[in-house]
Parts: sequence; structure tokens; C-alpha cells
Amino acid sequence: MLRFCGKKYAKSEYLDSVILDERVLINEDLWQNQKAYFRRMKMEAHRPSVLALLPIVDANRNIVCYGWQDEEANRELRMLKELEKSATALQFRDIFPEVREVLICGCNELAFYFAKYLECQQIKVSVSGKYWDFFGYKSTGEIEPDDGERMVIQAEHILGTTGDLYQKLIRSASLEFECIDMIYEANVKDERITNAGGGIEWLLKKLEGKDVFLSGNSICEQDAYDWLYAHGIDISGFIFGGKNRYGASYLLGKKRVSMDEVVKCGRGVVINCVGENGALGMGAGDEYYYYYGYERNEQYFTLRDYVDVSGSNLLHVLKGKTVLLVGDKGFCRILADYLDDMEQGEIDVRYGELPESRKMKETDIICAIYPYTVSKSFGKKSKAFKDTVSRMGDARITWYFSEPSVFVAVDHYRNKFIQKYSLSQLRPKGILLGSIAYFSGNMFVMGIMDGHPDIVAPLQGIFTDNLLYYSIILAVERSEDILNGLKSILENEYEQSEISDCFPNFDIFSSSVEKWLSLKERFSSQELFMIFVTSYTEMLTGEKMTDLSLKVIYWEPHLYDRAKFCYLAKWLESEGINGQTMILRRDNLARCASYYNYIRKEESALQAELALAYMYREDYIKASHEVLLGKHWQIFAMRFEDIKLHPKEELSKICGRMEIPWSDTMLHTTICGRPNVFWGSRDFTLRPVFDRREKYFSLFDQFRISVINAPYQKKYGYSYVDAREFSRARLWEMFLDEFRFQKGGQFATSRDMADHYLRIYDAIRHQLWEARKHAVLNDITPQFGGIEIDKPLEDAKVDAVKKKSTADTKRENIEKLLALVRKQEKLILYGTGRDCDGLLSFLTESEQDKLLYSDKKAAHSTYVYRGKKVIAPSELCGEYREYMILITSSMYAISIQWELEDMGIDPERIIYNKECLWWI
Repeated sequence: MLRFCGKKYAKSEYLDSVILDERVLINEDLWQNQKAYFRRMKMEAHRPSVLALLPIVDANRNIVCYGWQDEEANRELRMLKELEKSATALQFRDIFPEVREVLICGCNELAFYFAKYLECQQIKVSVSGKYWDFFGYKSTGEIEPDDGERMVIQAEHILGTTGDLYQKLIRSASLEFECIDMIYEANVKDERITNAGGGIEWLLKKLEGKDVFLSGNSICEQDAYDWLYAHGIDISGFIFGGKNRYGASYLLGKKRVSMDEVVKCGRGVVINCVGENGALGMGAGDEYYYYYGYERNEQYFTLRDYVDVSGSNLLHVLKGKTVLLVGDKGFCRILADYLDDMEQGEIDVRYGELPESRKMKETDIICAIYPYTVSKSFGKKSKAFKDTVSRMGDARITWYFSEPSVFVAVDHYRNKFIQKYSLSQLRPKGILLGSIAYFSGNMFVMGIMDGHPDIVAPLQGIFTDNLLYYSIILAVERSEDILNGLKSILENEYEQSEISDCFPNFDIFSSSVEKWLSLKERFSSQELFMIFVTSYTEMLTGEKMTDLSLKVIYWEPHLYDRAKFCYLAKWLESEGINGQTMILRRDNLARCASYYNYIRKEESALQAELALAYMYREDYIKASHEVLLGKHWQIFAMRFEDIKLHPKEELSKICGRMEIPWSDTMLHTTICGRPNVFWGSRDFTLRPVFDRREKYFSLFDQFRISVINAPYQKKYGYSYVDAREFSRARLWEMFLDEFRFQKGGQFATSRDMADHYLRIYDAIRHQLWEARKHAVLNDITPQFGGIEIDKPLEDAKVDAVKKKSTADTKRENIEKLLALVRKQEKLILYGTGRDCDGLLSFLTESEQDKLLYSDKKAAHSTYVYRGKKVIAPSELCGEYREYMILITSSMYAISIQWELEDMGIDPERIIYNKECLWWI
């Protein structure tokens, strides 16, 4: 959407303003004519601080102003267009029946089209500000406040910002046109405007004969391609954001193109394969297509609003193709056999080394097969392989066949006539998967499970993270070759020192594995999993196990993608085994604080801030675990705080589910039988429940986290705030305030700072809209009741409504306190701690000379503070009864006041400090 800036504001110390060579005439055709120039420019800008400015001229070719693009406001432009097209939609007067006139202050593309919309609705429109004369409107100088019958929209003069271009850039005009959002949302709730244009057959008919481009190139888009191909629709290519910088530009035999290239041609249709609820919009990237002519459900489709596409191992796309498999040779061999069998010979499958990919045709398909989980300490060879692929820059390579879904499907196909757990000794009583988001109690729960006599809980690490792959690849081997095969994998993947770290005594592990392998000639992958789990646990704990039939296996592969735990369940589930996934959640207010406290030590401060911004996500709002849920597997959810606060009550539920007796060992956290202290927390220490790291996150910061994480917080019973309680413009101003952890950030240049914050703002802006969508759709069903630990957020909410950050409030309170101190002629400061020192640092020497001091330390012996004898509390009712008393301690003020009142001191004499004065 086009916005204007005056000539004198075209430069900003924070932005790299690139003025285009072309000039465009300012009239009613401007809105359409300017698009061609920005369409070209988008491919040039890589940094957020690079802003393209288009000179806009009058009939005499004199520059009137410059134009720039506000991409978030494209959403409201689309909404207006759809409202105008619909004969049954609710319109402005239906939602705002009391409004008789709308005054639009400031001119931009959205303001212009909104004015046109209102005129069509026969609503009186007045405009104010520059540039309106060029579009056939007469600007009025009269600006009266909104009086109920007259709606005033500040289209450009946003909350009193200056003319600085950076300040305009970080505040979208979209925010000020919330009335459009409200009209459109009412139509979505009333189902007058729908996500999909029809059913699946309708969609396929729409796509027939079109150039179809899939927006993205992830696993989701590749599965979508296979689904479309199976239904007779071929695609023209995959879209990725930004400039086409790859040496090769094919994926699965189809072109990879940038979004700019597609839009520039203006042909075909675009399909979003990841998002859903497309009517309400998903982000600036999606609305970008609309802005350049891709109408929703005509040229732009959200596939998940029509169908949920599940993985199919690309069997339709690969048929009749030449496929090269590169990477882990064992997996390549297994996959080659599987594909050849499934495609019934109609495929040319080869496997070899990476350099051979250079000999392949552009339309051939190259698959990287390297599924092992990689961490900072382990898997150097797998990392080296991925680095080599990255350096090659060969976009033709797909990582699809490194996904766990593929290997679970291959294992199922290969062993469909084989019993998963044929040996009773290797058939456990139950399997419990711990699906625990990072910083939500992973080590805590591991420590609880470790000591239970009926639970086998292998220690987290790279070996246990990769057990799915080790088990599947070695299940093809005869029993006498399995241990050597495992040794070969470990030696190929890790250096000897890394193997030693993972296996403190490999001989004990080997001996235990051999004991199990002697039971029969071949094993299923599930049985190998059990063998590796028990042998690894024996090595670490010394406990001997010969029968798992009464045991429950607890497995939490720590580095494994939580969204893919459903495949682990699918792989392990079997009739007669109590299989369950425990989803553990934690309040995101504490979780974000814990996460930041960790990452700031691992990364630079600026990287930590950016990572935290991207952590503001919904976190498993859609239960992906249920996608492949079988009849022999169950899912249940628990909360970290509930376990901490009510350990026996909550943990007994787990025992009941897994059909094992309660054990008091669960009231202690251990690792391999030894007491475990993790980040200073042992057993059921409550600090992780209540500690929100106020050193980094103020109360106001916590309030904002509760807004942006509202869907997650609501679902799991935590404190949240509905974003609709505030206007979008007011809410955004709250998020423009720095978080406490952002204070003092260092940047090489002002433009580096702008790049950093613009990226963060983009992430937050997206998540705020997602939170609003869920609030509008009311599609989040709470699974738990509330936890009574969040009352302070109510105070933060009050501060937010008043548009005051914590810092602003703190400064005001300190100023009031200082004024009160200076006003008193007779004043005693009670308490000589750090808050007292902080208070005195604000006062001059002459102001300090008037003050006296009292403290409990003077009750039994002489105590001198800053050269003055400190008064004993008992003297405050006698000689000093004419003095006012200021309690300096911000932390214990209330309890001290009660003590003084109990001594007989008149409450009217007592005042107290509310602010921490020593940490400023």
C-alpha cells in the first residue's frame, strides 16, 4: 500500500532511502501506476532498513512528495475489495449504525479507497491533510473529536509521532483502520465471508490448465505437490522469498522462482500450503500477492482451508523419474529398495556421492538422506555433509527423505507382516513419550522418572535422540552383525572422544546388547529400540534387566522436533502395549524468561533478542500429535506448574495412566540414581514456577507476553490478555517500548539498529495478528483451569491501559517520593538498607542534613549511619512523635508498617516507598 512522505523527511539516520529513477504522476491513476516500480524494486532490497522511495510529481513534473510501501496495510485493502464484491456482506452501517460521518485525517492509498467505499455506502466522508486535492477531494481544516456520530480516523498522524520516516515506517497505517478489520471479522464470524471458495473438486477444477506455483519449498509444499499430481494437477514451480541466488533453480524437477518473478509476470495461481483461515490473512507476504492482482480463491488459494494433506513419500511425483540418493549409504540402500518396490520398477533409482549430482539433468531428482539429529557436540560428519550441500548451493537437492515420517513408513511397509514385539521379554508394559517443549521441565521430568523402579528412562543425549534411525537401519541385519553395524555408525558419525563421552563404558553396553541379540536371528526395529534402551541404561546405572514386560519405557529424545513425535508414536505403537504421549506445558511468561536467561549466555545479546522475538509463537496450538494417532496410543497434557505445586497428586495420575504403582522416589529428581540439581533447582523447588526474571522482564514486559501468546496461554489455562481489549494502534505503541532485556543494546550503526528492530517488529506484528485471529474465531478450547500465580498481571494491565510503561511509572513514583521528602521538615527514614542508599543518591547534601534515621539495628546497641546516630524503633513514640516516618524498603514496606502500627505509631505518620531504588 502506498504512503507518502514529504520531501524534507525523505532521509532518516536509521534508513537507507533509495530514491528510484522513475517518476509517477499524482492523480487517481497513481495507485495502479506506481505498482510496476515497486514490483521491480522489491528484488533489490535485502535489509529491512533499505527503503525504496518513488518520486511523485505534479503535472509540471515537480516533485510533490515521495511514496513508499506499507505492506501490512495490504490486508485492509483486500478486505475492502472483498466487502465491496459481496452482495450479502455486512457493511459499515451494519457494524457502526450510530456513525453519520467519517473524517479521514491524512492521505494514503488505504485512506483513498476507504473514502470511496464509504461513499458507495452513502456515508458522509470528510478529509483533512495534504495531497487530497490531487484525488478530487477538498481538504477541510476542521478537525473535531470523535463524538459518537462522527468517526475520526488518523490515517497518517499516528499517535503524535514526528515526521521522521523511520517512526512512520514502524507504525503501519493498517493500525488506524481497525474499523475495516471489525467489519470484515463480523462477516467471517457470520460465515458471509468464508475461507474456501468451494470443495476439493471445485478447487481442482479451478486449477486445471493453470500455471500453479506453491508458495515455499518445505516438506509441506513437496507433499502438496505430490497430492496435486495424484489428482491430475501438475505445477510450474516452487516459490521462495527474496532474490533468486541459487546456482541451480529446480526442485523435484520443477523450477524454483522468487515471489517477485511470479508477481512480475502476473500469471498463474499461487497456493499457500502451510497457513489456514486464509480469509483473515496470514501475513504481509501473502497479502503481497493480493496487492499485485492475485485475488483470494481465484488466483491465490490456502490449501489447508480445502484439505489436510498428509505425507505420501512423494510416490506419485517420483514415478517415471530418475532419482539420485546421496548421503548415508545404509539409508540410501533401504530407501532405494523401498522406492523400487513401491513404484513397481517405474523409477530409475541410483545412490552415490554428492559430486555425482552435478551430472544429473535439471529435471532429475536428487535426495539427501542424512536423518541423524545434530547438536553442537555430536555428529560432526553429518554436519559436514550438510555443510557440503550448503556450499554446493544446489537447490535441486531435497531433504524430504531425511524426515522421520519417511523412515517410519518404510519400516511399516518393510515389516507389515512381522510382529513388532515378538519376544515377550522385549514387549514392555508401556511406553511413555515425553513431548516437552524446551525450557518447560525436560530435565525435571527426566529426574522424576529416573528413580521409579518400574520405569526405564534412558539418559537424554545424541545416542537416545537417534534411536529411531539406528533401530530402523540395523533391523535389516542379522543379529550377529547388529552390534558391529552400530559400532560402524558411531565411528563414522563421531570422533572417538565423543563416543567416550556418550558411552563411559562401551564394553558393558556391548555385553548387554549381545545378551539380548542371542535370543533370536533377526529383530524388528522396535525390538532393537528396546535392546538399545535397556543396554544403555544398564551401562549408566548398573541395573540388570532381563524382562521388560513389567516395565514402562520413558523416552524424551531431547533434540527431536516436538511436532514430529507423532511419528515416534506411530512407529512404537502396538496392541497390548500401553502407549501414551505426555505433552507438558509451561507458562510462557516464565518460559520466555528462562529461555532468555539461557540464550543470552550462549549467543550475543542481539541474537538473543531476535531469537526471543521469534519465540513469540503459538507453540503447538494445533495438536500435530493427533495426525497419526492410532487406536493403541493415547495423548494427555499436563502442566509444569501443577507438578511442581502438587507433586504427588499430579504424578499419581501418570502412574495411574501407565498402570504402575506409586513410588516415593518420584518426589526426588535423580540422574542415573544420583541426586540431580539443574540450574540450581532440585526436586520440587518452586523458584522456576514463580521466577520470571524481573531483571530482564518487567511487569509490563510480562503483560505484553501474555498478549502475544494469548492463544497458547488460554489453551493451557495461563494468564492471557485478549488483544481486542485495546485498539490496534494503542497496542502497537505498547510493543514499540523497549523490553527491559533490550536496554543498552549496542549497535555499530543506527542502520544496524534499525535492521535489528524491524525484524523483531515484523515477528511481533505477525504474532499479534495471529493472536487476534484466534480471538475472533474463538477456536481455542481451554484444557485447564487457571493457576493462582498471575495476579500481578492485573496491575500491569491497568498500567497498559494508561499507556504507561513500567519505566514511566517508576520515574513518576520516584519524583513524587522526592517531592514528598523535600517537603517534610521533620522526617525519619526507617531502614538503612539499599533502598535508603538509593534514595539519598537523589538528594543534595543540604536535603540529606535534615533527615534522621531509624532501624532495628539500633534496638540493642549503638548504630551509626552516614555519621548520624540511628534512632531505635522504640523511641519513635516518644521524643520523635512529631516526625513523619518514611519506610524506605520497597520489598518489606507493608509488613514494616504493620510492625510500627503495633508499636502504637499513628498510621497517619507513616508513608512508604513503592519503588526499588538501589537498582536504577
